[in-house]
Amino acid sequence: MIKGGVYMQNSELNLLSKYRTQLMGLAMLLILIFHTGIDVKSINIIRSLKEIGDVGVDIFLLLSGIGLYFSYSKNNDKKYFYKKRVLRILPTFIPVAIVWYCAFTLVFKGKIIDIFLGVTTLGFWIKGNITWWFISAILVLYLITPFYLDFMNKNPKKVTVISSLFFIVLGLLIRFTMLDNILDYLLIFICRIPIFIIGLYIGKIIVNKEKISLNSKIIYFFAIISLIISLLIVNPDVIYIPFALKYYVYIPLSLSICLLATKILDKFSNGKFKLLTFLGMYSLEIYLFHEKILWILSFSEKIIVIDKYHIVLNVIAYLLTMVVAYLWSNIVAKFISRRQAITD
Repeated sequence: MIKGGVYMQNSELNLLSKYRTQLMGLAMLLILIFHTGIDVKSINIIRSLKEIGDVGVDIFLLLSGIGLYFSYSKNNDKKYFYKKRVLRILPTFIPVAIVWYCAFTLVFKGKIIDIFLGVTTLGFWIKGNITWWFISAILVLYLITPFYLDFMNKNPKKVTVISSLFFIVLGLLIRFTMLDNILDYLLIFICRIPIFIIGLYIGKIIVNKEKISLNSKIIYFFAIISLIISLLIVNPDVIYIPFALKYYVYIPLSLSICLLATKILDKFSNGKFKLLTFLGMYSLEIYLFHEKILWILSFSEKIIVIDKYHIVLNVIAYLLTMVVAYLWSNIVAKFISRRQAITD
């Protein structure tokens, strides 16, 4: 507490960094629920979670923003920054993408150009192919982040507010003009840039040990209220929100989930949270494999006589995904370590 005002302890925000892996795991769990093929219409709670499960993407972007500020503040060499990001994404993604797009093109007699567009992630930007669209998005964010941070650090609050508002307005312009017919597929990315920008700013606050002039109890109170209101708003039984606009609701929702989740995680800090930790550690690999494994299993439903909505098929898909994600992560890690040993 500082004389002359009421301040949120920096340790409250530090929890976002302390439990970053577990929060990534929570985000991945929400995405897995969102992607599930299980028919949950009769289970209201699960159905609500499925409806908002894609908020996990926004949580990822928020945490990525925080992590990237941490990384760049420690070493602002752009070459080092890019190398670290590339080694995390591309060796894991490219082999999987090559196999998937080649097989898909062969089976369904697609075009060779689609393999190139898919593997290079250009398919999302050029043709609106949303298969693994998050990879396309995060690579672009990685590319611009160092330059944005150099600019943001000159006037953090002003730049954060203006840039966030710019992308909010841009999303609205695309959604409610003739551009919607041409660029609607980009809204899944553009409308989520503000939460990434906010993550960068929160990262700055944590790194520089700045104080926020609000009582932590007030912040958690508003987090709970925001969570309840957001859940009501995105529930189609309560109100209909046009496509993409729900991502703006996800800004306070993702912040609220993270703040409340870290409070709970810290309260039970003796727990190891093994599932969330596992999902967080292998989130990239799980993201790459889950939907594809589920699709392959459901495509084979005539053989196994189980449709894609059956809980058994989905449980099998979950288990296979965890095993494949773990194995692939270790294979890639060994490959990278060997390559680095050779170059060194």
